[in-house]
Amino acid sequence: MGRYCYILIIDEKERSDLEARFESAQDVRTRTRLGVLRVACGGRHTLGEIAELTGCSRGSVQNWLKAYKEGGGLDAVVARRQPGARTSPMQAAEVQEQFQEKIDKGAFRTAGQAQRWLRETFGISLALKSIYYWLKKVLRAALRVPRPVHEKKNPQATESFLATLHDVLASLPLDLDRPVRIWVQDEARFGLHTLVRRCWARRGLRVVLRHQRKYKWAYMYGALEIATGQTFTMWMPGVDLGITRTFLEQLAASEPDAEHIVIWDGAGFHQKTGTHSLPAHVHVIQLPPYSPELNPVEKLWDVLKDALCNQIFPTLDDLYNALVHELKAFNLPQRTLQLLGNSTMLALANTSSKI
Repeated sequence: MGRYCYILIIDEKERSDLEARFESAQDVRTRTRLGVLRVACGGRHTLGEIAELTGCSRGSVQNWLKAYKEGGGLDAVVARRQPGARTSPMQAAEVQEQFQEKIDKGAFRTAGQAQRWLRETFGISLALKSIYYWLKKVLRAALRVPRPVHEKKNPQATESFLATLHDVLASLPLDLDRPVRIWVQDEARFGLHTLVRRCWARRGLRVVLRHQRKYKWAYMYGALEIATGQTFTMWMPGVDLGITRTFLEQLAASEPDAEHIVIWDGAGFHQKTGTHSLPAHVHVIQLPPYSPELNPVEKLWDVLKDALCNQIFPTLDDLYNALVHELKAFNLPQRTLQLLGNSTMLALANTSSKI
């Protein structure tokens, strides 16, 4: 089968101009494009051979030859789009705003889902490489494990609580001659059923962990004082109104000369203002329903469970001794304050306690 060589028809004047521009070209890409035209003028090579000789792709060779033949001349062949001239559809402010809003809400598990949403919502078709660029480089996003939130949670209730917390604290019947202590409080159940969590292991090695199933447990009541960093805990056999009152009485007795404000959730075994009697100089503020993220004392339970996981405790006494050992670190106020961190609620409460 014969070879079909490509020949570019070019007049003598244009050929002279081509040779002159090729010899004087300083830019490598311009010289390459003009070199393609020079080879094509010879009429001795196929398109594939021209591409191979010049080190270009067959598609690029065809585009440059087409640009010349359609009347653009040499200028059309060497012309290139200026940097920044091409605009991405993602540059639109509306697209960026809605895309960032979806990311902030955790709407996408994979880049493919983001790709499909852009196509269906705005008709924008981007390669996955471009999607990853926008996710990682532009929005600084990363895969994170979301915190579950109850379906009945009311975001407006959380906002209202934070907006009125200062006024609520100011309205409490406090003796201003006494120091004020503000505690964040919660309970956690600890049992003999082995808590299994991830651990370090060498690649290719499957870790085998002994564990036990014993359905015996007790409760750790805990409170952290947001200004001084004091930690107060009690190990209790269960939870009910009587046990909770005992905890509040012991908390008040830890500093008898102070006014104690306890911020906690609305559990059924927690005393309610106006419904249950409270120990002297103890005041309670209830968090909005289904808002555990507002209570920083929950970080304490995560720390303790990380320390006690993947271990077997034969009895509740053994478990209690292990908890006491881990809690020794929180005898240092700076460790407790580090655990509490900072948040809008803590900042408001801490400021109010100094009024």
